[in-house]
Amino acid sequence: MNALLRVCGICAVVGGALLAGGWVLNVRTVTLPGELLIIYAHGFIMLGAMGLYARQAEALGRAGLAGLVLAVLGSAVTTPGAAYYGSLVPELEPQLIAAATKGLGAAVSISGALAFVAGHVLLGVTTARAGLLPRWGGGLLAAGALVLLVGAGARLGQAVGTAGALLHGLGLAGLGLALVKSPPGR
Repeated sequence: MNALLRVCGICAVVGGALLAGGWVLNVRTVTLPGELLIIYAHGFIMLGAMGLYARQAEALGRAGLAGLVLAVLGSAVTTPGAAYYGSLVPELEPQLIAAATKGLGAAVSISGALAFVAGHVLLGVTTARAGLLPRWGGGLLAAGALVLLVGAGARLGQAVGTAGALLHGLGLAGLGLALVKSPPGR
C-alpha cells in the first residue's frame, strides 16, 4: 500500500504542475499545448486524489468520500471540455466551442466544473481539518478550486482562473509531496 500511495502522491504533484502550467500557457488565449497539459493534468489529479483520500480515509469521513467522488467525477467530465477548447483540428474549433457552450454541451461542461470544484473544496477542507497531511495544502486545494470557479463563472478572465489554477496546483503538489514523504505507519 505504501508504494501505491507514493505513486498517487507523485501523480498529485504532476497533476498540480500540469494544471498550473496549462493555465499559465492559456493566460492570454487558449492554446493547444495549454489544453493538452490541462487534459493530462485531470488524469493525474484523479489518481492523486484517490491516494490523498486513501491515506486519510478514516479521518475524512463521509464528507471526504463525497469530495473524492465529486472531484474524480468532475475531472472525468471536464476533460472532454478541455479537448473542445484546445481543438485538435483548428478548422473545427468554432463548431466545437459552440457545441460545448450551448444545450447539452453547456450542461455537461457546467455540471463537470461544479462537481470538480465542490469535490476539491470538500476534499481540501476535510484534509485541512484532519491534520494528517499539511493543513495549508488542503486550504490551497479548496481556495484554488473556488478561485478557478469565480474566474471562469464570473467571466473575470483567464488571469483569475490562472491564479486559481496556481493555488490549486500548489496545494495538490504540497499534499502529493507529503504523501510521498510520509506514507501511513511513519
